[in-house]
Amino acid sequence: GGLMERAERFIALGFGLVFSSLFELVLWVMLVLTMLTVVTRFVKVWRQATAARPATVAAPLGAARRESRGRPARGARSRAAGSASVRRSRSRHQG
Repeated sequence: GGLMERAERFIALGFGLVFSSLFELVLWVMLVLTMLTVVTRFVKVWRQATAARPATVAAPLGAARRESRGRPARGARSRAAGSASVRRSRSRHQG
């Protein structure tokens, strides 16, 4: 949200181009309203970034399910163990 977003800027600019005597005034109004929009968005993001966060962070969605099945989480196996399982599965399909 804001006072002068893209659609409003296009409408105001079109109005200023149609009525050339008001073009300079339209540009000044666009400048003021666009700057107010920028400031309000900056303040909103600043408040969101500095808001208090909960103390606990949830684990990725699938990690708890994999652990409950007794499987290691992704990336937990060593590279050698992973490539050995790939070789076994390939040898089963080739033979």
